[in-house]
Amino acid sequence: MKKMIMIMALLMVSISTYAGGKEYFATNCASCHGATAQGQGMFPKLAGKDAKFITAELVKFKAKTRKMPFPVPVKDTITDEQAKEVAEFIATLK
Repeated sequence: MKKMIMIMALLMVSISTYAGGKEYFATNCASCHGATAQGQGMFPKLAGKDAKFITAELVKFKAKTRKMPFPVPVKDTITDEQAKEVAEFIATLK
């Protein structure tokens, strides 16, 4: 019984993380990277990239250690938790 409760709790956290990342992506990333993260124009495809890689890149944007030829609006507002959530969501896209 305890094992089942733990599994359900983990599933609920995963669903919540996925939903948060999906919402953040739709609001802050999709306009440049496309609704399914396939990339468009000068904005690269993100779909299918590893969540750890995406999180690391977002952290670099936030820390201003990754230089971009254009402004990245989220760099000033994204939290570490949001970076993790959106990266986990993007990693599910193909």
